Amino acid sequence: MTFEINSISQAHESLGLAKPKHPLVTVVYSRDIKALGDFKDVRVINNLFQVTMKGRKSCGVLRYGKNNYDYEEGTLIFTSL
Repeated sequence: MTFEINSISQAHESLGLAKPKHPLVTVVYSRDIKALGDFKDVRVINNLFQVTMKGRKSCGVLRYGKNNYDYEEGTLIFTSL
């Protein structure tokens, strides 16, 4: 299954967050995400620029392209289409 994100509003809605205050820029804290299902077998296409900070309590592996990445704490990750 493929899930495509094309706007900040769509990202907020899919994560169970309130409507964004600005249509082009947002800040999301992982603790505020309410609706995060099982994405084990889901391919997510994010058509937005994204900056992610992996903090101390983050865990898991990021799959980007054809590679898996497991970063140390405090890492900034920049991704785009």
